[in-house]
Amino acid sequence: MLLSYHALHDPRCCSPGEPLDIFTDSQVAIQLVSKAIYRPHGLTGADICLHLPLLLPIAHMMLERAARGVPTRIFKVKSHCGIHGNEEADALAKEAARTSPEGLDATTPYENPFDGKWWPATAVAPTAPGPLDNSDVRTVSNLKSGLKEAVRPTTKKGFSNQNSVYAQAWAETTMDPEGPHPTISNAMWNSSKVPYATLVQTLKSRYGCLWNAKLAHRFKRPYLPHRVHGHAISAACPLCSGSDSIGHILGECAHPILKALHIRRHDEAVRMIFKAVQKGFLGGNFSIMDAGTSDTVQVAGATTKRIPPWVLPHVPTDELHRMRPDIMILDSVPQQPTDVDIACAHHRTVHLVEVGYGPDTRWKETLEKKKQQHQRLKEALAQAGWTNVVEHIIVLGRSGCVYRNAQTILEQLGLTSAQALKLMHKLHFHAVASLRDIVKARRSLERLPHSSTTARRAPRQGMG
Repeated sequence: MLLSYHALHDPRCCSPGEPLDIFTDSQVAIQLVSKAIYRPHGLTGADICLHLPLLLPIAHMMLERAARGVPTRIFKVKSHCGIHGNEEADALAKEAARTSPEGLDATTPYENPFDGKWWPATAVAPTAPGPLDNSDVRTVSNLKSGLKEAVRPTTKKGFSNQNSVYAQAWAETTMDPEGPHPTISNAMWNSSKVPYATLVQTLKSRYGCLWNAKLAHRFKRPYLPHRVHGHAISAACPLCSGSDSIGHILGECAHPILKALHIRRHDEAVRMIFKAVQKGFLGGNFSIMDAGTSDTVQVAGATTKRIPPWVLPHVPTDELHRMRPDIMILDSVPQQPTDVDIACAHHRTVHLVEVGYGPDTRWKETLEKKKQQHQRLKEALAQAGWTNVVEHIIVLGRSGCVYRNAQTILEQLGLTSAQALKLMHKLHFHAVASLRDIVKARRSLERLPHSSTTARRAPRQGMG
């Protein structure tokens, strides 16, 4: 824009009565000049702060020339592609920036918009200890995105206590290179399909604020104010009398309805993973899936729900039925194997897939538990002659966290990178929706007359 101003203002470039063609490689400059001419009221924000002293004179001179019938045209040219005039202009601009040749007229109507004004600035790393000087601060570029960029790093966490147990646990978890996927685990915030109440419940569950009997007992508050007026004297679950907590609500409560919701959350996640795997190169093989009824398993495309005796012929039937991996795939073994397929199957690869939900910040504990869950099955497979057994463990957080290693595991199971990321998004939203259903069921059940919430009436003032 500075060159455009000089081209219009300097008589050595063009006389007032001659047509003028200006060539520039800056699309932004062309758009700003066009806006200053046709829509000057649209010059807001950063345009006013930085470019208005140049834009208005350029627009005024171009309008004056147009009123006299003298055309002025601005053309866009490609940059750094060998155009002689553009390359020469770049070379002269670089030379002028390095040196100050005598006789160069660089006067413009442009003035520093920050002169004589208070303007937000952000501190940079000081070169020496002591009070900050001008070299230690940097003014923000504008009052919109520039100010937001400078303020957000120190204010994005609000006034929350960063020394709390939950805040420190989340800080350690997010810094873990194998921890939650930062985008997928927080995709709910960018979705219009997740209700606001569900977002609040999820955030509360992540930071230990989801209301339960344990919190009521700790803070000496009534757990159900509409039913009892005294504070809770026990931290027991009102449904199953176990030790109440957020983890108890989301995955450990023994009440039949909540337990059924926990199982449904797990089974639906297993079916989602199995259906995605069936579309990869492992699809069509002999597969076992323990998620739902036998009819549900067959509809999903699995061969059976239990391990058949020919896989582990030396294991008793009752023990074999207790070996229940979520998904088991025998690579290169057809869904209806013949005797020849069974005889040669021991040289094939066995894929064991286990899915587990656990606390979002203690996912490594869940991983270790899942590794030990099928230790007996892996030993039995080795004794039966299955030489290549690969175990895949997918850990999911109860409040929507999906961990980075899930993508690697899904790609090992035959999914492409895009398919794996898409499935991880589905698993995240499934966990958030399941949290909503579980909390809703808990709130409904605990308000029934038969719930076992224990409380006592607070003493009146003046009584011992």
